[in-house]
Formats: sequence, structure tokens, C-alpha cells
Amino acid sequence: MKLSIKSISMFALMAVGQTAHSAGTGTVDIDTISVGSTGIVYLETLQSQINPANCSESRYAIDTELPGARHMYMLALTARVSNLSLNISIDNNRCVIIGSKSYPKVFNMVTR
Repeated sequence: MKLSIKSISMFALMAVGQTAHSAGTGTVDIDTISVGSTGIVYLETLQSQINPANCSESRYAIDTELPGARHMYMLALTARVSNLSLNISIDNNRCVIIGSKSYPKVFNMVTR
């Protein structure tokens, strides 16, 4: 199969698009988990929090509209209770909007 420069470029762009969607926190420990009246789950970590989308608030938010939101909430609770660290991916471009405030949007998380 002969690959052209155009097809190789398309593969490269697709790979960059996949990885550029979120920023990673590195290994963090959960300090506080809270749930607001809207059902949004808020996370605060012991380490500095990243905010790639320049949201107005620093706490991370798990958007309950996401299909995996309940699983991420359970994973955060498990990590907190078990003293496990997490790697959290934060959306580079979108915030969770609640009223006039916006929060960095949790995209993915993995226990460490």
C-alpha cells in the first residue's frame, strides 16, 4: 500500500486532535468532594489545580450530563476513602457552567 504525504498528514492531524482534547493533572490526591444542588460533583485536590480553559473557578467539576459521570464520582469517592491518587484529565476547551460561574470540566480519571 502506497501512502501519500496527504494521507500521512491526515493521520498525524487525527492523532494530535485526539491528544489535544484534554490536559492531565499528573498524580493528585483528592482533598474535598462535594455535590451541589444541581447534582454537579466538585473536586478539590491537595495539589495545585490546572485550568486550561480559563474557567472562573478553580475546583474541578464532573458534569452529570456525561455518560460516565456516576462512575467518575464513584472512582473519586473510592480514591478519597482509600487514600489512592488519581490522574485527572481536564477538558482544554470547555468549562462546566453553573449560573455565573464556570469550573474546569473533568474529562477522564484513572487511579494510581
